[in-house]
Amino acid sequence: MDRATFACSTAFFHDYSSSAQGTFSTGHVDFIDKIESFTYSDFFRDYLIPNQPCVFSEKFTDGWGSRRNWVTWGGKPDFDHLLQEFGEAIVPVANCDVKEYNSNPKEQLPFKEYISYWKEYIKNGYRSSRGCLYLKDWHLSRTPFHADVFRSYSWSANICGRKKWLLYPPGQEDYLKDCHGNLPFDVTAPGLQDRSVYPRYNQSQPPVEIVQEAGEIVFIPSGWHHQVYNL
Repeated sequence: MDRATFACSTAFFHDYSSSAQGTFSTGHVDFIDKIESFTYSDFFRDYLIPNQPCVFSEKFTDGWGSRRNWVTWGGKPDFDHLLQEFGEAIVPVANCDVKEYNSNPKEQLPFKEYISYWKEYIKNGYRSSRGCLYLKDWHLSRTPFHADVFRSYSWSANICGRKKWLLYPPGQEDYLKDCHGNLPFDVTAPGLQDRSVYPRYNQSQPPVEIVQEAGEIVFIPSGWHHQVYNL
């Protein structure tokens, strides 16, 4: 990092112990549009160190092969190309219609079977007797032995389609816990209004909302709880 960024980060951590944590007063998330004038030092100083989310424009992913090859001219997934490249792969698929220990159960399916399901799901008006299946956490390349950083940062890029994010700054999740200390499965559920079950919910601030368009990248800082919808 350059000297100015180092000075900024040093001052930030010097004052960190006396600063308020878990606050994000404006609800505004910066949109980074100009790739040519935005540097890593800018990101480090303005978002990584203060632990604030931001959104990068589609210009940052224009050169990605996946954006050229995985998507049709109409902005939809290119099923033929994906089948040709990955058809025989085994992928993890979650059933979003089933709740299991505050999560969704997963099964392993051949990617070509998932594509068949996906096409049929669209054809039937986004309905299926198998439920809403979501291909999730598929690692195209296996990684060697390693340890993830505790409370790590998250990057999410949209190759196509749109997502809606609901974000809560660190510390806000404490207000969303039920009387047993458990976080809710869905932060929009009407049941959170029941103060006998969620006694501190009314003290929580509204979530920060982001709609992520095709090609855009969302940076989620450490400790920010979030809920995401594939629109």
